[in-house]
Amino acid sequence: MSLNELLCFVEDTFQCILQAHGLDWHPVAINGHVQRFFTPAIGSTLLETKKYCIGHPSPTHLKYVVKLMSSSPGGCQNYIFLVGQHYFKEKVFTWHDFRVFLAFIGEVAVYTFREEGILLIDDIVLNTTLYVKDYLQYWIDQLGGWTAFQLDCVRNVLHLALSINTQAFYEVCKKVH
Repeated sequence: MSLNELLCFVEDTFQCILQAHGLDWHPVAINGHVQRFFTPAIGSTLLETKKYCIGHPSPTHLKYVVKLMSSSPGGCQNYIFLVGQHYFKEKVFTWHDFRVFLAFIGEVAVYTFREEGILLIDDIVLNTTLYVKDYLQYWIDQLGGWTAFQLDCVRNVLHLALSINTQAFYEVCKKVH
């Protein structure tokens, strides 16, 4: 299985999980082309966010992240991808990091909607999946292959990702509807 095939598998799995929770994700058209989940691009203005990547978010931090997200197309995607890159570069990625990170993203979603009126549901889905994509690449680099057991682990990771963010999803959705 190639990396691209694996990413498609993950995306399809994630969409199935979302649909099971009554949620949906719509592909985004950029310059007339429909983008899949895995289109990360690091903006130069985002490099300064490294110092904000680790630790508990403060109101000031959340405002900074919200400003960053709204300052340029793909801001949310780039910021979260950068956080993931930090974990892998420093080799400090753990399940605890994963849970903390997703909980933080959930906080960002709720805060952003309350304070700015911006709905980031799609961004949360996309960026959670980008983060999982980095984890998958780490597995490929370390293990050099895929087994049925590992694919089951991928499904579990995606279920975990959604369960961590479910409350934030629902809280925002209730306010919208």
